Amino acid sequence: MRKKELYKVHRLLSFIIGIPVFLWAVSGLVHPLMTSVRPHINTQAAPLDSLTPLEVAHFQSLRTICMQHGIHRFYKTRLININRNWYYQVQTSADTIPVYINANDGMLLAKGDQVYATMLARHFLGDSVAMSLSDPVQRLTGFTKDYKYVNRLLPVYRVEFNREDSIAIYVDTQESRFSFAEDKHRNGFNRFFAFFHTWSWLDNYPKSKAGIIAGILCLALFTTAIGLYIAFTTNGKKKKGHRLLKARRLHRITALVAAFFVVSWAFSGTLHALVNSLPEARGFVIDSAKMDINTLPADLHQKTLSLVEADNRPVLDMAYLSIAGEPALRVQYDPVKHQPKQDLMKEMRVTAPRSSYIRLSDWTPITDGDKRAAIYLARKQLKGVAGEANWKAPKISYLTSFNEVYNFSDKVLPVWEVSPDGTIGHTVFIDTQSGRLTKKASRLDQADALCFAFFHKHEFMAWAGKSAKDASTIIGVLLVITMLVFGYRLFYISRRKKK
Repeated sequence: MRKKELYKVHRLLSFIIGIPVFLWAVSGLVHPLMTSVRPHINTQAAPLDSLTPLEVAHFQSLRTICMQHGIHRFYKTRLININRNWYYQVQTSADTIPVYINANDGMLLAKGDQVYATMLARHFLGDSVAMSLSDPVQRLTGFTKDYKYVNRLLPVYRVEFNREDSIAIYVDTQESRFSFAEDKHRNGFNRFFAFFHTWSWLDNYPKSKAGIIAGILCLALFTTAIGLYIAFTTNGKKKKGHRLLKARRLHRITALVAAFFVVSWAFSGTLHALVNSLPEARGFVIDSAKMDINTLPADLHQKTLSLVEADNRPVLDMAYLSIAGEPALRVQYDPVKHQPKQDLMKEMRVTAPRSSYIRLSDWTPITDGDKRAAIYLARKQLKGVAGEANWKAPKISYLTSFNEVYNFSDKVLPVWEVSPDGTIGHTVFIDTQSGRLTKKASRLDQADALCFAFFHKHEFMAWAGKSAKDASTIIGVLLVITMLVFGYRLFYISRRKKK
């Protein structure tokens, strides 16, 4: 094919794909704003329940009050504090809404999960004023146009407050966790970005969406390759003053620089779109075994109190649950003397609680209980994938910060990374606090994660901090937009000349 014909192909394809590429570039400018202009949150750390005295001696027996309310088996029970009153948060199965029973008088708390969600939202927001809610507290079991898949956690409650900024906090009541915050400003950014950058209007057709996006990006790569070939094999005329030649020179100069960003974003975007269209397993409870009320000791609350008093450490969370098939008490202690003002996006790490596990059968400690729970859940998830010999010394590590395989897009920390044979294909990430699979790694997932982080999110600038990454992104986007503007200007001038 002659260069003249290549030029026509380049011009035609550029004209077709220029509009979606321009919209991707403009909406890409919003991303640094989305991550920088965020609602003010006081903390993302869970409430420190030990600030209220744990008067377990006055509690009614868990077995007795559960029987009173017709509960004979449960998935998990936690001790939580709401407005300086202690409640048993009883979850009868892994998928049901917990009920809240007052530990002192055995009374049910009406709409307890919604009440606790509101209390958590106010805690994370750091506003102790009794604000009225602008809308009823909403429980989400699926993702929405405002609460996207990238937030990972489900189920959550959406709690919106009657304030000028219309702030809404999304919380996980089952583990007392912060998930997401939005106000009217961030909501606008998110919707604009979702519509023009991730094409949320095609979310109901995931495979078609992936195919269309990948097709346009592949055309962008092909068009860029043709443009670079023409630029490096054609000598520009040096005649001065010709408007068409000036326009062509401006387009060529900007295109040579912007080509790096176009290629990196188009390549990583294509891979990401295709991988995201594949089914993904994460977020579900691996082991939904229940505990029989009759197996609990009658003096459970007194023994619990003795244990906590003996440790004399601030308690973050207490739960009665099954670990590797046996009833146990899990106590999570605050690792620091004060509650950290955690911000996962800025710190990219968490201060992990220290967990102790006690067998309820004989009240003996379970050595490395959290680690044992992670291995047990990983084996259930990878059943039949790896041979028994591989599980004698599995590769396991406790992650309190993100890494190349498990990055910020996976959201949940801390987690256990478990692999029976050390291979990526047999690696799972387990959240023992909720008993859920947070991610199942594969070679394709890792290739996509690394490629997208490095080329699309400019993680190659991570060494210089978030501001440098944002600056690199903005510069690249502006270069691409300039290249497109000069290209359309060149097309307009050349068409007018022909007339």
